[in-house]
Amino acid sequence: AAALPQVFCGPFSEISRADRQRNNARLPPLETSTDGGRVAPLNFTSSVALAAFTAACLVLSTLSTAAVAQDPMMAELDQRPYIERNPPQPPPDDDKAPDIAPEERQRRRTSPSKDVSSEEWYEYGKDVFVAKCAGCHPGGMNQVRVSKGLNLEDLERWGFLKEPQKITEIIRYGKGTMPGFAKDCPEKSGYQQCGVVVPLDEATLIDVEDFMMNRANSGWRGRG
Repeated sequence: AAALPQVFCGPFSEISRADRQRNNARLPPLETSTDGGRVAPLNFTSSVALAAFTAACLVLSTLSTAAVAQDPMMAELDQRPYIERNPPQPPPDDDKAPDIAPEERQRRRTSPSKDVSSEEWYEYGKDVFVAKCAGCHPGGMNQVRVSKGLNLEDLERWGFLKEPQKITEIIRYGKGTMPGFAKDCPEKSGYQQCGVVVPLDEATLIDVEDFMMNRANSGWRGRG
């Protein structure tokens, strides 16, 4: 169904041109109007046929678009990044963090990046990190304060590995020039710190943090 418009309709400009050439071959000579201009006689049959053909193409295009949207196999061919296929939505009023076992969080953070790079949490966390964080933290660096990068050495130096909840707090509520991304950030840190960013839901906050820690444990090497 998805191929019908291309097979039957083709490029409209080419069909129109070919149709005009066939019609012109069948038209009688132009007649002269009273003011000296040239007037082409109306070919009613060809006009009706072209209108019907155009309408059929539009119907087939609509049907094929709907078929692609509903067909899981076609959806798998969508090569857009995960975040574009599933853009973040404002957190609902009853948003809650998903119940993820500590063992699973540890697996996410310590597995080699190449082993988990196709998992949904990793893809989404990576896309959100690129969109929200990579401007100041490209490749795990810190463009504002070089000594406070996201590599393990810096995280350990500043006590974040011993108290990992500090990382969670900064991502949620910001610190210094970094904004916070939690829905309740303005209540905790004020609108000047958080009010200019679109908040992330609880599941996304976890995905971003786990992605960051996974890359830190991998030394931010490889393509990630």
